[in-house]
Amino acid sequence: MGERQNAALGDPGALRATVGLAVYLTLVCLISAGVAMMLRGTVPALGILVPLFFIVSDILANLPGVGTFARYLPGVAGAQILRAVPDGRFDVGPWDGLGVLLLWTAAALCGGLVTLCRRDA
Repeated sequence: MGERQNAALGDPGALRATVGLAVYLTLVCLISAGVAMMLRGTVPALGILVPLFFIVSDILANLPGVGTFARYLPGVAGAQILRAVPDGRFDVGPWDGLGVLLLWTAAALCGGLVTLCRRDA
């Protein structure tokens, strides 16, 4: 059988990862709302965001040469806050990754707001 891993809330990085999960999911929802405003619907937004967050960004992050850019995609950078022990492969730490995710969120919401104000909604 596999080795069982236990973690307590008092372990180093565990509280940050737990609170970071709520922050990460909230920011991903706000990015989704901004993209949905730009694309005028939730289905096209999900069609773009689900592969971006769960498939493409992880693949790109592991490719040599492209990995440097992919570290700053919202899914990869934001996921650093979820790790109790930071991943040594990335130069983006947990708080830097959260900052990158905040920038992506601000860009998506600003783009959604501009798009919404320009069209007759």
